[in-house]
Amino acid sequence: MGSLWRRRGKLSGKSTTVQGPINIALLDVNSDDSANLGELIDRFVADFKAQGPPKPNTDEGGAVLPSCADLFVYYKKCMVQCSQLSTGEPMIALTTIFQKYLREYAWKILSGNLPKTTSSGGGLTISSLLKEKEGSEVAKFTLEELCLICSILSTAEYCLATTQQLEEKLKEKVDVSLTERINLTGEMDTFSTVISSSIQLLVQDLDAACDPALTAMSKLLQALQRLKHRLGGERSPPGVS
Repeated sequence: MGSLWRRRGKLSGKSTTVQGPINIALLDVNSDDSANLGELIDRFVADFKAQGPPKPNTDEGGAVLPSCADLFVYYKKCMVQCSQLSTGEPMIALTTIFQKYLREYAWKILSGNLPKTTSSGGGLTISSLLKEKEGSEVAKFTLEELCLICSILSTAEYCLATTQQLEEKLKEKVDVSLTERINLTGEMDTFSTVISSSIQLLVQDLDAACDPALTAMSKLLQALQRLKHRLGGERSPPGVS
């Protein structure tokens, strides 16, 4: 962790002579935390662009992205070590940093990598899903895109559950008088939005996949109705010889 948790005084429950150095160390903690987390998110973005999501046709297809576990492991280390220095305002400052980078992870790694939507006229169309092709055929997501959506969905669900646990742990670590200021509801809502967006894309793809069969079934029913009507019209009325 380098200088992330350096101390500039000897901690002692009975001594107040090192309060100044400890405060400086806490400032270093929060400052370095923000910088290091920013670098970590940038590395996650670069790694995703280079490696992409787990590939289809493998046991890992649709699996949780490993970067989210790395993020929360780092969060845990920061939280534990910061609480060893203070359970007061610095923990609130650390929580604010956590909130910022949870949102950045949700935006840059998750929602930012969902198949894009494009605006056309007054409405939205899924570029790889709703483009009209020859005849009445509609393009669906590729297998790679479906794998990506499933990975993002699984990762968002993991992040939602783990963020809730993180909030509980922060409240355990911070002074009782400050627990009400620990609130990660906004970040949990962000991950819920990613989950909803992912499910919506999967439902749209399923709808597109089913549409040809449903259209064919509808045409068949219409043909049967016309045939039934024609046969009924050719029958002689009762009592007519």
